[in-house]
Amino acid sequence: MHYHPRILHAVPDGARRALDVGCGEGMLARDLRQAVPQVIGIDLDAPSIDQAREQSDDVDYVLGDFLTHPFEPASFDVVASVATLHHMDAASGLARMRDLLRPGGVLAIIGLARSTSATQAGERLLCGSTPLQARKLRPIRFCVR
Repeated sequence: MHYHPRILHAVPDGARRALDVGCGEGMLARDLRQAVPQVIGIDLDAPSIDQAREQSDDVDYVLGDFLTHPFEPASFDVVASVATLHHMDAASGLARMRDLLRPGGVLAIIGLARSTSATQAGERLLCGSTPLQARKLRPIRFCVR
């Protein structure tokens, strides 16, 4: 889709593992797999996961809730989320995404509210009060942990 190249451009060199939160039919997960050796897509919608699994790709599709799925903390180099954050409690979702990132990992979210207060709250949750690196790529905000 339109934003996929921007997410792919943010994938750090040497990334080994990526998570696509709310992967739907797996379009972004398949694109990520071109740059990252191990990709997991997770979604709550069974028909979408079934459709994703019909593709002949090397992506692990998980039917489940990423907030409670037993992923190891700090186990992903990339966590991506396109138009899913509004389907959950934003603070819980952002905190979980942050916790799943390895140091130096990249979190790419599309669909984060544009208001200043939500942006600032997201930066604090994702990067802490003194982020190592945060850069705005309109309309995407990336944070490197």
